[in-house]
Amino acid sequence: MKKQKKRKKRKKDKKCQKYDEKNVPNSSRGLIRLEYRRTWNEDFLNYLKKLDAKKPVILCGDLNVAHQEI
Repeated sequence: MKKQKKRKKRKKDKKCQKYDEKNVPNSSRGLIRLEYRRTWNEDFLNYLKKLDAKKPVILCGDLNVAHQEI
């Protein structure tokens, strides 16, 4: 039987913000929810600005943003 190594406890890095997942609403086929999505975008931007005032924020992912032909 192999002896298991003890894991060292890592100190919490107070410089790093924890990450969080958000589901970004889609405007749906035919853009029937486009107005809702625009309102959501404004609210989410305000949320990110509040976070950024405390610590830098990195946003990445699939944001479902193309509401017109590219």
